[in-house]
Amino acid sequence: MGSIQGQGTPRFEWPVPSDCWIEDGRLIVVPAVARLYDPFDRKELPGEIAKLKPGDPDGLREFVLRYGTFGYAPVVNAVEEYKPDPELLFDLSEPLDWIWAHANGIRLVMEGIRILHERDEGKAVKYLACLLHPDLDLAESTLENEVYGAVPQGEDMAVYEAPIGLREATLAQRWILRAPQVRPLATVGEIVGDILTANLALNRREVYYDAETGSIRSTFVYDAMIQAVYQQLLETAEGGRVEECDECHALFIQTDGRQHFCPPRFKEKESRCALRYRQREWRKRRRQEGGSKDGQA
Repeated sequence: MGSIQGQGTPRFEWPVPSDCWIEDGRLIVVPAVARLYDPFDRKELPGEIAKLKPGDPDGLREFVLRYGTFGYAPVVNAVEEYKPDPELLFDLSEPLDWIWAHANGIRLVMEGIRILHERDEGKAVKYLACLLHPDLDLAESTLENEVYGAVPQGEDMAVYEAPIGLREATLAQRWILRAPQVRPLATVGEIVGDILTANLALNRREVYYDAETGSIRSTFVYDAMIQAVYQQLLETAEGGRVEECDECHALFIQTDGRQHFCPPRFKEKESRCALRYRQREWRKRRRQEGGSKDGQA
């Protein structure tokens, strides 16, 4: 568990395991901790999570050995009104479907933030088209807890669905709207807002007495790395910027206006994308220089 002062710099320690593997649909980690770090110091975290996809266990393992688990057990205990489950305290495994669902939700949020910042209605239409669920039985959907938006009445409805993580749960989130009233940019904004609201709900603020200053202070408390990631996304949505890497086309949170490639990961001085681009440009110049010399000869 970690906390940040309401007006100060985020400080939140999260463990990175010394080893991990995948078994029976779960991520298993060894108890030994290789290091501790503050997720708020790693602005590349949301983008690195967004790159994780089902069918790439090696990519997940590489991520976990660099940044740690998402924090399934702390999130579940937080949902249970902060009453720790003794079994979960010693179970360091995490369900793969839960991990993939959160990765997908984070990817949707990042894509949505970029679209909203650019005010690009064309991209908003494409974003929604990927989520459109034309064959859903609307009569059954009205009974589902995960339905957002207008209650369907009549046949002319637009139904959007995406597998996402909501706190401790994995579900196919649905947004149901009257088709004539769908405004692409506004609908993208609603989807981004819904995903962030649900996952920020566990972040709590504690109030305490500071004996040194003799005053009442407050602090935000985070129980899991995934909570810190959603907080980063909220801050980006409110005043930051999401960009697309010029090399691999993945999305990342831009911290500098001159930044056009994925940021370097932990222990990297230069990102792999920037390095590949620089090396390719160097080889291109070498070939051009070689051609020029041959022509002169």
